[in-house]
Amino acid sequence: MAEISVRTVIIDTIKPLLPGRWRLLDTAPNLDTLDRVTVTTSIQRIERAPEVAKNARWYFGTLRVEEPSRDIDAVDDLLDDEIIDLLNAIDDLARTDAAPIITWTTAERGVTKEEGGNFAFDVTFKMLYTRKESTRG
Repeated sequence: MAEISVRTVIIDTIKPLLPGRWRLLDTAPNLDTLDRVTVTTSIQRIERAPEVAKNARWYFGTLRVEEPSRDIDAVDDLLDDEIIDLLNAIDDLARTDAAPIITWTTAERGVTKEEGGNFAFDVTFKMLYTRKESTRG
């Protein structure tokens, strides 16, 4: 049986925390055809965590939250509230005995393209995950 990828672990951990109107994709979306708030994830850095376990790693990444509405005044407060709810849910998850351990670091506003692009938030996170022992000989 193949081991689950780290990206799948991140998606499976984050997906239940998202507001109902959002969707989570495991690949980059076509930004011109977004029809609702869309979240993608990427990993920027991996560090060993031998103080935790032999196969433990810290994964540092970003959740990109993109709002397709061009009328940002109409969705600004709602998106702010939903981002705060997501951050609170991640905080709550970090306070449980859940594995993997995931915490957020920053949430920063931006746009995804040049002027007039999609409104977005980048939420940086770190996740501690221990992979199973390799059975390769």
